Amino acid sequence: MYRTNNSQSAATTLLRYFARPRIPSLETLLYTEYYEKYCLYPVASNSPGTSTHIRPDDLLEIPDQSFPQQLIRARSRSEVVARIRTVPPRTGELFYLRALLLHKPAFSFESLRLVGNITHTTFQEAAAALGLFQNSNEAQLALAEAIENFASPHQLRFLFCQLLLNFPTNAITLFDTYQEELMADYLDQYSSADLATESSLRDLERYLNTQGSRLADFGLPQPDGQSSLLQLEQASCTTQYFNLIEKYQQDELSLSNEQLDVYYQVLESFYTPPPDRINTCFFIEGKAGRGKSYTASVLVNRLRSEGYIVLVVGSTALSVTQYERGRTAHSAFGIPVTEVRY
Repeated sequence: MYRTNNSQSAATTLLRYFARPRIPSLETLLYTEYYEKYCLYPVASNSPGTSTHIRPDDLLEIPDQSFPQQLIRARSRSEVVARIRTVPPRTGELFYLRALLLHKPAFSFESLRLVGNITHTTFQEAAAALGLFQNSNEAQLALAEAIENFASPHQLRFLFCQLLLNFPTNAITLFDTYQEELMADYLDQYSSADLATESSLRDLERYLNTQGSRLADFGLPQPDGQSSLLQLEQASCTTQYFNLIEKYQQDELSLSNEQLDVYYQVLESFYTPPPDRINTCFFIEGKAGRGKSYTASVLVNRLRSEGYIVLVVGSTALSVTQYERGRTAHSAFGIPVTEVRY
């Protein structure tokens, strides 16, 4: 609903479509067909020049207390093409509502969900029952083909998110069907299937966040709290202990003098025992290609190899993709913080 002045409100075009008279000439019209064939005008009132007088062939909307009644008049001049704004599948129920309006006449939201003798709970269920998305298994076929062509779990997770965002599909069924393939690399890293699932969900959440969506938008479980995040870090460092030592020792040899200066300053500050230790913030500045990220990676690998928990965070998902288990600050710290009052 939207207000046109301080005294009364006007209905959306969809609500006025629902308010059309239930007569044979109108009841079978789709939403777009209705506005291609008819125009709406205010009913004549005491204010001259602000309304339209009723003609013999005009019709009146079904009265509704929430908005003023208007008259319905058949178009007599040029042809009009009515359209409904396109929305992507990631909008969820809005996407399926649009699909139903394009294929099914209705007089209410409830009647849109009525297919046969069953009133479905959601627009998605109604659209599926109406047979509008019989090829909704395209997402499953795409993932199956990617697996047959030896796509990595990382690539599968990216593809999974793109399918959710661009294809009408049941996200829960898709995830359950290919869960093992989606987290195969994490199953190799962790002895716990729960930790592997947690890591996979975090990756999926990060990809979806970059497109303004969340796992919850598709009915998928959200990653657990910060305690699980620490468990993931500890489990990963334990299984990769020797690899981390070998990697950071090898990478140290390739650091330039300038990079080594930064590297050892950070380590010296970190290794200073309390009470002499001072929590320090380092700002590393340099042009692109000077090795800032590389130096930080060597630091991260060394500290992780020594059993320390290092969380690499960035303002965007793209900024942390080159770091193993890098994540956005919003994901790592739960930004924005929701205030809870007791």
